[in-house]
Amino acid sequence: TNAYYRFIEHNGLRQEIDQRLSKIDINDTRSLDLLSKEIENLIMAATMPSEIKTAMRELHRSIAANDNGVARVAMRSSAVGEDSRASFAGQYTTVLNVKKESLCETYKKIIAGKYSPEAIYYRISYGLSDVDTPMAVLVLNMVDAVSSGVLYTVDIEDPETENMKIHAIWGLGELLVSGQVPADILTISKKPSLKVINKLSVSKSLQMIYSDKGQTESIPLGKTQGEAFSLKNRWAIKLSKWGMEIENYFQEPQDIEWSIDPLGNCYILQSRPLNTGTLSEDNLSCDFEDVQHDVLLRAGERAASGIAAGTIFNIEQGSNLETVPEKAVLVARNASPQYVKVINRLSAVVTDAGSSAGHFASVAREFGVPAIVNTGDA
Repeated sequence: TNAYYRFIEHNGLRQEIDQRLSKIDINDTRSLDLLSKEIENLIMAATMPSEIKTAMRELHRSIAANDNGVARVAMRSSAVGEDSRASFAGQYTTVLNVKKESLCETYKKIIAGKYSPEAIYYRISYGLSDVDTPMAVLVLNMVDAVSSGVLYTVDIEDPETENMKIHAIWGLGELLVSGQVPADILTISKKPSLKVINKLSVSKSLQMIYSDKGQTESIPLGKTQGEAFSLKNRWAIKLSKWGMEIENYFQEPQDIEWSIDPLGNCYILQSRPLNTGTLSEDNLSCDFEDVQHDVLLRAGERAASGIAAGTIFNIEQGSNLETVPEKAVLVARNASPQYVKVINRLSAVVTDAGSSAGHFASVAREFGVPAIVNTGDA
C-alpha cells in the first residue's frame, strides 16, 4: 500500500480523485460509469515512480532466475479490506500471464480497477471510504493449471451436514469465478473420514490457457475432455485436507481457490471467509396457491437462497444495465460480477451459465439477492 500512496502522491491525484468521487451517485448508473471512467483515465495517463518500477523489475528477474529463465506472473489486487467480511469478489482486477515489458502498464490497470463502477458501488454500499481501502498490487508466480476451482469448506446448500464442496474446471480458474462456465462438483464428507460421497459432472465447452499471442486465451474443449471429470479423487482428498486445516486455523468456514499443475502439484491460491447466505426456514415460507402461471423453468444451481418476484429483465435482448427497473428479476447468459452495480434494483438473478462458487454468487449472498445459475437456457 505504500507503493499506492507513493503513486497517487507522485502524480498529484488525491484531489482529482476526491473531487470526482464527491459527485458520484451510485444509484445513477450513468453518473457512476462516467465519473468512474474519468478516474480510470487519470490513473492510466499517470507516470510510474522510478522506485516502484525498479522493485517490480527486480522481483520479475528473481522469479525468472528461479524458473529456468521463464517468468510467468500474475498481477492481482490486494486492497485493504478485500477478502474479508466484505469479499469484493470479482470487483477488482487481476491480470494473468503478464510479460516483463507490461509490468508498469498492468500495475496502473489494477490501481484503476479500484475505481471501476462495480468496485465503487460495492465499496460505498459497505460504508468503506476510498482512503481506508488503499490498493496493493501482488506480482506472483503463475501456476500452469491443468485444472482449477473453488473449495467451500461448508456445503452452502445444506450447511448442517459435515460436508465440503469442490467446484472444478479444466485450465485456469478465471472462467469459473467470472461466471462464464459451469463446474464439475464433488461433495466430500468430513466425518468420520475424508471421502468423496458424490460427483456431479457437467459439460464444459471452454478452458482458459496461457497464450503466446497475449495474456490468456479461451479455447474450445473437445467433446471427450469437455465431458470428462476435471478433478481426480486423490487430488480432491488432498485439497479437502488442506481446506480443513485452513478452516481450523481461521476458526470459520472458508472459500478457497486452488489449482493443479501438469505434474500433479496442488496449490492454494487464496482463502477468504465463506458467506453462506443461509436463511432460516421462516424466511423461506411462501404460498404459491394463487399463482396460476405454468412453471417455465426447473433447472440450475441455487447460488443464493431466497424467494423473490418481479418483472423479468433479459439483459441479452439488446437492453443495457441503465434501464434495469426496480425489483427486476435479471436474466442473463453469464453470472457476471459487473451486475453488482445494479444489485440494489434486483429482486433476483437467473443465469444460463455460472457456478454457485463464482464471484457473483458470493456477492449475491452478501447482498441477500436470491440467485440461480447454470440453468442452461433461462
